[in-house]
Amino acid sequence: MKLKLTTAGESHGPGLTAIIEGLPRGLVIDQDFINAALKRRQGGVGRGGRQNIETDTVVITAGVRNGMSLGDPLCLTVVNKDCRIDKLKKLSVPRPGHADYPGMKRFRTNDLNNIAERSSARETACQVAAGAVAQLLLKELGVDVLSYVLSIGGVSGKEIEGTLSDARQVIVDNPVYCPDIEASKVMVERINDAKKVDDTLGGVVAVAVDGVPAGLGCVMTKATKLDTLIASALMGIQAVKGVEIGDGFDMAHKTGKEVMDCIAIENGKVFHRSNHSGGIEGGMSNGERMRFRVAKKPISTQKNPLDSVDMLSRKAIKTAYYRSDVTAVPALSVITEMVTAFTIAEVIMETLGSPHIEDVKTNFNNWSQREAID
Repeated sequence: MKLKLTTAGESHGPGLTAIIEGLPRGLVIDQDFINAALKRRQGGVGRGGRQNIETDTVVITAGVRNGMSLGDPLCLTVVNKDCRIDKLKKLSVPRPGHADYPGMKRFRTNDLNNIAERSSARETACQVAAGAVAQLLLKELGVDVLSYVLSIGGVSGKEIEGTLSDARQVIVDNPVYCPDIEASKVMVERINDAKKVDDTLGGVVAVAVDGVPAGLGCVMTKATKLDTLIASALMGIQAVKGVEIGDGFDMAHKTGKEVMDCIAIENGKVFHRSNHSGGIEGGMSNGERMRFRVAKKPISTQKNPLDSVDMLSRKAIKTAYYRSDVTAVPALSVITEMVTAFTIAEVIMETLGSPHIEDVKTNFNNWSQREAID
């Protein structure tokens, strides 16, 4: 069984649609859980005017009967209230940092709306809705995924050390989705300061995954390595410029003795004494907590005009301002959580999938308990 996501829709079109193929039958599709994830994506200090227009909720048009998946493609739609795609004024001045210029060159258009409508971060509503469904699947297997803000505008907090459930309780009530309460207060101040001078901020989010047994992913080919799949999925999120697994770049500045995760056994259970590798070795899960960091650049749209060129007149010109966030790093934490959840669910279904959720659970439990043979 393969899990597959296809998204469609434009920023100011009628809506955004996600179609998920390969879900097992019998999975409870909790619409309130999906809507809560969509609401979190719109939240956090620093968001802009679009969030005051839209109230994202999902409409399920196929794949569910009496609240449970049927096993056929699941279709989720988020309706756009700001629907005016055919009335948008032609725009010929590409904005630095956006997909405008390379997209206009690729698709031979001098109207950047033809590019921006799809490249917009509004598309991440689809990713979050689909990822929330994947979260429902992972919950059935005892796999927990959590993402949170680690830094905004150079203000950094601490990584979590305890359970994901404890950290989640703190994040729920935090204005920037950061479990470090003191650091989050400074982050809010940094965002407010940036807003006063019409600037934007980027930051870093952390992702943690518990409950994935060793051996998922495959070392045999580049395309099937778990870290390849995770990094590709996270790098595909709008405005992401870097993905780090485990201690990542910090490991490059240390010796092997300092960063190798030694293997031990206690009460018959094999484990690693440390987790510098972030739960992945040789492209496969090793049974420890998976840890990733994702870096997001500052919002590209600026109130202060930037240098550009009018693609019609071929003359230098300043960009126009429409609307934007000061920062969307808190939103990124929600998006990365859901994108990671979907990717983990993809790997699990690829390896252990079955047409019914109960069989998937049995396969997953058997995999978790199996031992090596020769």
